[in-house]
This record gives sequence, C-alpha cells and structure tokens, in this order.
Amino acid sequence: MPSYVKRAGRPNTGYKKQIGPNLWDVMVSHGYKADGTLRQIHRHVTGTEADADAMLDQIYEEIGAAPCMNTGYTLGRYFDERFLRDRSDLANQTLETHKQMWKHVPQEWKDDDLVERDHDEVQRWILGLAPGVAPTAVKTFRAVNNAAWYDGLFNEKPYKAPFRYPRERGRRTKKRITIWNAQMVAKALDLLKGEDYYGLYLCAAGAGLRRGEAIAMDWENIEFEPEEWDEDGNVIHWWARLTVDSSVSAIDGETDTKTTESHRICPLAPVFADRLHRIARESGPVARSKGGRRMSLSTVRRRWEGSFKEGGKLEELPYIPLGRLRHTNSTIMRQNGVEDSVIADYHGHVDPGSVDQQHYLMPTNEVLDDAADVFGEAIQNAYESLHSNKVHGARRRRRC
Repeated sequence: MPSYVKRAGRPNTGYKKQIGPNLWDVMVSHGYKADGTLRQIHRHVTGTEADADAMLDQIYEEIGAAPCMNTGYTLGRYFDERFLRDRSDLANQTLETHKQMWKHVPQEWKDDDLVERDHDEVQRWILGLAPGVAPTAVKTFRAVNNAAWYDGLFNEKPYKAPFRYPRERGRRTKKRITIWNAQMVAKALDLLKGEDYYGLYLCAAGAGLRRGEAIAMDWENIEFEPEEWDEDGNVIHWWARLTVDSSVSAIDGETDTKTTESHRICPLAPVFADRLHRIARESGPVARSKGGRRMSLSTVRRRWEGSFKEGGKLEELPYIPLGRLRHTNSTIMRQNGVEDSVIADYHGHVDPGSVDQQHYLMPTNEVLDDAADVFGEAIQNAYESLHSNKVHGARRRRRC
C-alpha cells in the first residue's frame, strides 16, 4: 500500500499519496486540538500530482484562516453556546427570529467545523430558500459568522462577497422608494422639537447618516463653528462638523462603521446646526433616553414609527423609515446640482456608482461644505416658505 510522501522542496506543507489511477489522498497537519491531539486534514483529489499539490496549498490557506478547522468546535455549537448567550439582552422577538432563521441553515453546516464555506455552495442554499425567508435567514447566518470573527474564531472576516436572493414569480420585486421632499424635511424641524431623539433627526436628515451612525453619534464628535453674526457681533447661525467613526447594529451593538470609506467628517448646514447647537451637551450620546443612556435601535424605531400614528407629531407627513432620510438627503442634493461623486464621498459610499456616478472627481473639504450648503439652503428656503419670516440685517462669514 502506498505511503504518504512529503512534498519535495516545500517543508511543512503537507503530505500526499496516490491511492488509485488519477486519485490522491492529501493530508495537512497543523496545530493541536483541545484534547492535545494533532489537527489533521485529509482530502481526496482527482487528477494529477500537480492537482494534489494545489489542494495542499488550498488546505493550508483554509486552515490558516480558520483556527477551529478540524478541532471539533462546530458552527452549531458556537450558535448555541456563545451567540445566543452573548445576546441575551436583545429583544425576545429578535432572539426568536434568529432561532427560527437558524433552522433554515443546513444541518451538515451546523455539524461541521467552524470554517468559511465555498461561496457557490452558500449561494445555492440561498437560491433554494423561499423569497420571503432568504434575506432574514442570510442576515442571521452572516451575523453568527461575523460574531465568531469578532470572537477570534476566524482570522479574516468571512463571507465578504455579496449574495443574490431568489425572486418571487409573477410579482414585482422592485418597490418604489418613498422619500420626503424639502418641504417635508423642513416641516419636521418644527414638529419634532422637544423630542428626545430630535438631535438624532437633525444628524440623520441633515448629514444623511445611516441609522446606526446617527444613533452612535456622540456630542464629543460634533464640532461647532460660528457661521453668521448680527450687527452686535453675536453669533446667530452655526456650522457643524460631524466625525463619523462608529455605528450601532441590532446584532453587534456598538461597532465600527460599515466600511473604511464610511469613516468621514460630514459638514452640517446652519438650518440643522443651529437647532443642534441649542440642545448640545458637553458629552454623551446625541440620541439619549430619559435615563441618560444611548437609545437602542428598537427604541428609536418604535419612537419614530409611533410619531406617524394618529395623534403623533408627524401624523400629517407621509411615513418613511428612518433610514430613508439618507435617500432624501442625497436626492435633494442631486436635484440641486451636487455631483454624484461628491454625494458618494459625503455619504461614505464604497463605490461612487451606488449613486449612479458619472464624473470622476476627488471632492475636497470645500466641495463637501458646498454640498452641505446646497442641501441646507434647500431646506432653509422650504422652511422660510412655510413661515415667511426671513432674518434681516445679518452678516455672514465668507466661506473659503
């Protein structure tokens, strides 16, 4: 019977033996299991010796990226012992959704080592799910694997490539997105005064922040600058800059921003900055509950949706999810002549094409200021048309 042969000229990269015509058994030993025994990975390869060598390279790459490979620590075990336990403070409905969606994950994946599976294999699983289930099931699947990465059980973040979702037959799957116009944004400036999430609204609507970014915003990350003075030298309007470097998610709590491009500084025009300055604190979260703690995603969602119900402060406006303020911000900017590439940079998009980028520019801070100014002026004009009381006798600093 043939024995394993160490790979010539490549020390410590595994062993191979031919067990039949064009059939090879390859083995890699790397590290130890919890019980002290060696971690050994065996696979069969059909093809030439070069194919066997290529498989050895692949196994070494996989085992390096997945410390739990062939240790007996499975994906299902991690879900039961770590994932659910560490998120016991989530709403019961959220935890129940995770448990229900976890049932759709193939059992053989749960019983297998905690490793990143082949992208095509995961894609086939997703396309086999019901259209109404697939997005939520994938969200749970990603959340579990990302949590394992945060816990050090992956050396690299798994499943970074996007997936396609199944579509329902015979029905329109692309929904028309409802957003606000400038007059609606301006009207909400008055309607939401006094709400404990008023500052969050000003940041989300004025700077087009993602919902999680707005909730994660702290007063320490906001810098105010005088923008306009009256005849006596008193500041009557302010300019603000928001440093965006963190976010909040239902799964991971306070975390990093969505991408490295999402780390940015967003200028905030006076129509929003003035109101933000009036309620500013020295420190702490902008979106804070009565107890002084940062509002959770579920609390913000509940308060926002409740404001549109009968008797709510936004009852007279059409309902949009809080995240649509970001779409509203970019749309009003675009309608008022701001370049797509500037909008992409302002919003922290990975790909300028996500806002139908046509021109390749490198926006400077001054260009971003102008973008915020364009948006702010659109809202200010809408606000003044609602109230018809413009300020006279004011002088404004020159922007440079």
